[in-house]
Amino acid sequence: MKEPDQFKYAENLIRKAMGSLSEAKEGLKRYNLHSNIIVNCQNAIELSAKAIFILMGLEFPKDHQLLFEQKKGREIREGVKKLLQSNLPKYFKENFLE
Repeated sequence: MKEPDQFKYAENLIRKAMGSLSEAKEGLKRYNLHSNIIVNCQNAIELSAKAIFILMGLEFPKDHQLLFEQKKGREIREGVKKLLQSNLPKYFKENFLE
């Protein structure tokens, strides 16, 4: 995936994650339906994780188990370090968090 497409796709996933989180917050205020709130929170976490994988240039797992070989785990840890040292967290904070 080309870099501009990567950012757009990741941005879309983050927006969807924020929507799920908003639904969870609203559900907590109005309905107190814990099972729905948990599903919405889980969805927000999964979408956010996919966005991080995309921004790191890594394929995200297609199944729901994050089981990695040791080498892959090291690659991910190094990628996360680089990502956190970049301006990307600041970009998302400025553009998505109010």
